[in-house]
Amino acid sequence: AGTKRRYRTAEYVAWAKEAGWILASQRPPKAIGRVSLLIEVAEPKTARQMDLANREKAAVDLLVEHGIIQGDSQNFVRRITLEWADIDGVRITINPLTPTPM
Repeated sequence: AGTKRRYRTAEYVAWAKEAGWILASQRPPKAIGRVSLLIEVAEPKTARQMDLANREKAAVDLLVEHGIIQGDSQNFVRRITLEWADIDGVRITINPLTPTPM
């Protein structure tokens, strides 16, 4: 079976690098086990129509890459809520669904 590989654009790679530095500077706690995510995305500042759902993958991949959540499969991410918000950038709220060890 043929698999299609998706290539990251230079814009995406630059965003992921900058977002990674910002995330690391915030020192968020790691979520162990199942979580629900609220992903709020800045309203587009252009007249161009944008697809909110396209923002989800990059945000979740960033959390996984930096070890903030254990994975993005159904074993870990049980719910994702996406919404446009009057903010700059992206804001992600992680709600643990299973107790975290002390």
